[in-house]
Formats: sequence, structure tokens, C-alpha cells
Amino acid sequence: MNVKVFVKIISDKKLLLIKKSDVKYQHKWYLPGGTVTEKESLTNAAMRLTALATGYDIAINGIYFLHYITRPVSLRGLYIYYSGRILDGKLKSGADDYTLESGWFDQKSVDSLELWFNMPEIIQMGELPLISTSQLLFNQD
Repeated sequence: MNVKVFVKIISDKKLLLIKKSDVKYQHKWYLPGGTVTEKESLTNAAMRLTALATGYDIAINGIYFLHYITRPVSLRGLYIYYSGRILDGKLKSGADDYTLESGWFDQKSVDSLELWFNMPEIIQMGELPLISTSQLLFNQD
């Protein structure tokens, strides 16, 4: 199954968004994240992909939304949305193979952006996670 992770980070009432270079995202704005690789944990994938796209090292607060998409087939999979916070780093500037742009946006600015797919719904959700990182810990024996 295709599993994707994304991270919603709000700081000083601004939301961190990226414009992915992947044609599937139609060069529209979305949360940092992407596809989990084989044998990679979900949280490690979320932290890796956010750093790759934005330049920030982050911590995960918890899961705040799960979405299983069946149609269109090109998007089919489990989408896991985390809330996170910045630990270190600097917002990367310039485009690369992964990201065209990244930036911080207040609500008024977000309203004027071309957002991808379910982004308006995701933005409207609260910041508090449904499942905190302490609840994600379990015995892996």
C-alpha cells in the first residue's frame, strides 16, 4: 500500500507550506511530506521529508488526521498527517529536484494561494494532535 506522511507546522500564527516540483502535485502548495520508503518508520519519514523540503529539523507532536484515498487511482493510499514543531535549521531558498518553493504564510496569504487537493480541509483542522507521540510508543517485541 502507498503510504504518505505530511507535517503541519504553525509558528507565530504562520503555516509552513511547500510547492513540490513533482508534476502530480501540479506545482500547487501543500504541507511538507511525501512517500514513506521501505523499512522507514512513519515519523522518521515525516522528519526526513520535511527537512528535505524546507531545511528545518523538526519534532513530531502527534497524528492529527488520517485519510485513506481510493480515487483517483493515482492518489490511492493512506495519508497520515502529523503536527510538528521546528527544532533547528533555516528555511531553504531556491528550487531543487524536490521543491520549487517553501515558505511561511499567514491565513490571509494562504487564502490567496493555489492549494493542492484537500489542503483547505487540512488547514482548517486544529493544531492539537489526535494521537500524541507518547501514545505512539508501544512494545515492539
